Amino acid sequence: MQRSQLDVRDQQNAAHKNNRVGYDQLRKLLPGLTDHAVSQIHRVAQTPEQLAGLSKVRLEQLGVPARQSQDVKNMLARLSS
Repeated sequence: MQRSQLDVRDQQNAAHKNNRVGYDQLRKLLPGLTDHAVSQIHRVAQTPEQLAGLSKVRLEQLGVPARQSQDVKNMLARLSS
């Protein structure tokens, strides 16, 4: 791979890492969820765009109670705006 391609990839990776949402941030954003549910969400999605893209069904698979899934989805969507 050429040097310039590696530089671009390094910049993209750095930007991606800086754009991540940490576990503690999620924990504060979603106080009504269990630690397990928050850790499962954080395991599959770290950037605001990934978090906003989670569906209600996927959130329920990750441990979010069905009655809270729409509220959680709305809160996560606000991260990317």
